[in-house]
Amino acid sequence: MSEIKLATCRCGGEGGFAFSKTADGKESTYVICKKCGIRTPEFTASLEFCAQEEAAKIFNTGLTLWPNWQQGRKYKLGEQCTNAEQHWINEKDENGTEPKQSGSGWKLVGPA
Repeated sequence: MSEIKLATCRCGGEGGFAFSKTADGKESTYVICKKCGIRTPEFTASLEFCAQEEAAKIFNTGLTLWPNWQQGRKYKLGEQCTNAEQHWINEKDENGTEPKQSGSGWKLVGPA
């Protein structure tokens, strides 16, 4: 297999491949940013399908998992969200404050 090139994350960080096992013991892979922690969905490898290439394609196009911020939800330390067309990482446990508010306990990563 040829070397797979990963784009730079929107936060400026470097992406890398990570591996895990599914509940039924199959190997899966995904791409995760080493700086902000954003990641792609997991892909299971098979003879017909290269999971690493599929994960790299999603990471390189910026289609990663940043769920929209939800009012009334308490976010755990390190959780990520999108709010006001920006990506944010939570820096305090049980945080219910909207990220775009000053002093909210959220770290701005970059544009969505």
